[in-house]
Amino acid sequence: MAKPVVRAYQRDIDALPWTQVADASGALERVIAHDDESGSATRFLKLESAATLPAETLDRWEETYVLDGVFERDGVAYRAGSYICQRPGDSRSATASAEGALLFQLRDFNDVLDKESVAWTAEALEALPWERIPYRDDDFQQKVLSSGPSGSLTALGRIEPGARTTEPDLHDFDEEVLIFDGACSSHRGTYGPGTYTCMPAGAEDGPFVFDERLTCLEIKNYS
Repeated sequence: MAKPVVRAYQRDIDALPWTQVADASGALERVIAHDDESGSATRFLKLESAATLPAETLDRWEETYVLDGVFERDGVAYRAGSYICQRPGDSRSATASAEGALLFQLRDFNDVLDKESVAWTAEALEALPWERIPYRDDDFQQKVLSSGPSGSLTALGRIEPGARTTEPDLHDFDEEVLIFDGACSSHRGTYGPGTYTCMPAGAEDGPFVFDERLTCLEIKNYS
């Protein structure tokens, strides 16, 4: 079982309640997608000023992208634009945020995921070159943040205005997308900044027209 289909605009996300995270001081969450069977969830995690998260040995995959603010772990500052992927069994050190931070986080119980553990600071990601997405034309570019032999990957995407896809997307993987800037449209409507979609394997969407340059975070997981 996978997370369900979700199409949420920024206004929908803003309407979700913040709830206190257990065993974490100053941490609140908004869960945007949840698999009731496995416990996998995607959430927005807000660390208030002076928030702390305890050290933990992970029993799940955990992917974290920093949307705003900064947190520190093992003496490293992860500012907006940073990304961390950790595997089950990895040790996650204590986390502190003096100024506060807003994170986008996937917590997946998935036995077949095979992405690599990485910890990219915003500065390191900024220095990565954009590359053409292999099955698209030059208007579609990405920075791969973590990937595995199965084809699962997490990437930053950048699509130029005027680009379009010509066929509906029918995936054999679970896909989650968070749009940072720009907009695209399909027969279902227009998706602008802050839009989140979750499309489990077998779901169909598109084709898309990109009205403005669009940047996003895209997660593709085989399960």
